[in-house]
Amino acid sequence: MAVFIQQFDRASSQAAREALFSNTLQSMEKGTLKRDDFLRKLVAVVKTMQRSTAMFLGQAAVKESDQYAYDTFPSFGEAGHVLRIVHNIAQKLLHPERVSFLPDRSSRPANPV
Repeated sequence: MAVFIQQFDRASSQAAREALFSNTLQSMEKGTLKRDDFLRKLVAVVKTMQRSTAMFLGQAAVKESDQYAYDTFPSFGEAGHVLRIVHNIAQKLLHPERVSFLPDRSSRPANPV
């Protein structure tokens, strides 16, 4: 986790951050405990990150929304972890920052499944 956070902090652009997040996520099989643990740890890590870095991470996590395993209960599963990541980030932000952070930033079309 520490290596991922260091690489994420050092990335030169948001596109590089998103690629790092996506590649890291895709390196773990969907629905596995390793992937679940990675996302669960990010829920806690964003609480201690600088606001700007946390916002970049939240945007990267949301952009991968069509790649998560969804559970019957929204509080469980990979999507639930990402929801908690976004919630924890939003709690750190000042109101003007929340307004710019919370709109949908995904460039991918919705997956009607």
